[in-house]
Amino acid sequence: HGPVEEGDCIACHRPHSSENPSLLIATPDGGALCFECHEDRKEEFTMEYLHAPAEDSCADCHDPHSADAEYMLKESGGALCAMCHEDATPEIYTALNNAKIKHPPVSDGQCTKCNRPHSSNYESLLNESLENLCLTCHVDLGDIIAESKSRHGPVATGDCVACHNVHGSEYAKLL
Repeated sequence: HGPVEEGDCIACHRPHSSENPSLLIATPDGGALCFECHEDRKEEFTMEYLHAPAEDSCADCHDPHSADAEYMLKESGGALCAMCHEDATPEIYTALNNAKIKHPPVSDGQCTKCNRPHSSNYESLLNESLENLCLTCHVDLGDIIAESKSRHGPVATGDCVACHNVHGSEYAKLL
């Protein structure tokens, strides 16, 4: 973190006293402390669905003093998400651990290929609508669907997860 590298502790901490824990200049709740410097990131937290840790404190995922992972994250990629989600959404990790076939972004620990880390206008913090999200990578399938006269019910409504387990499955094509 820049201020730590420069020995500029007072960028975040008061030297003598504070109303906040750890002599912080602002409350860590809801990112208020971080927004003192990172005002340009504030918009990322204003969408309809807010990730619970982002609502709580940036320090749930980011280490404000030092970290080996990019963006001062406590862990890299999927390992960061697993810190909470193994307990918060055990059905996903059960499916992953038992899956014979894993969705490549998941097996590669790239949760943010499909999910936003802070907030989203789509449920499950998806990057965009489910149909558009899937067709971002499955472009050829999108072309086939667009040219088709008849569409399977879930395809017509953009509900890919009606048939596919997006994290992993024991069946081909993540069915």
